[in-house]
Amino acid sequence: MNGEVISDKQGVILIMAFIIGETSMETLGLQAEQNLWIVIILSISMGVPVMLIYARLHYLFPNKDLFDIIEFCLGKFIGKGIMLLFIWYMYDVTSNIVKNLSCFTITVTLNNTPMLIPIIVYMTLCAGVVLAGFDVIVRWTEFFYLYLLSS
Repeated sequence: MNGEVISDKQGVILIMAFIIGETSMETLGLQAEQNLWIVIILSISMGVPVMLIYARLHYLFPNKDLFDIIEFCLGKFIGKGIMLLFIWYMYDVTSNIVKNLSCFTITVTLNNTPMLIPIIVYMTLCAGVVLAGFDVIVRWTEFFYLYLLSS
C-alpha cells in the first residue's frame, strides 16, 4: 500500500465481503443437506476465534501488516514459510473464484465461448481495479456491501 489508510468500519466491511464472496462461490457444505445448519454453526465457531486472533494481533502491533507481524513473531525463516503458505492460499482461493465465476458466466449466457475469454476479462478487470489503488477497492466494496445489506 502506498500509505493509503482505511477506517475500521471499511476494514470490517472488506473482510465480511471477502467471507461472503468466498463462501457464496464454494458449495462444499451443500452435501450436508438437512444438516447444513450444523455446518454453518461449526464454520462460524471456527472462524470467530481466527478473527479474534487477527484483531488482537492488530491491537498489539498497530503499525505493522500481517506479514511483518508473522516475521516478527516467528522469525525470519519460519515467518517466510508461513507467508508463502498464506500467499499460496490466497492464490488458490482467487483462482477457484475466477474459475467458478467464469463457469457460471459460460453456463448462463455465453454457451459457446471458450473458458479462457471470461477468465481474461475478469482478470483484466481485477488488474485495473488493483492499479487504481486499494482505497478504490475499499470504497467500491463499501458501496456494494450497503446494496447487499439493503436487498
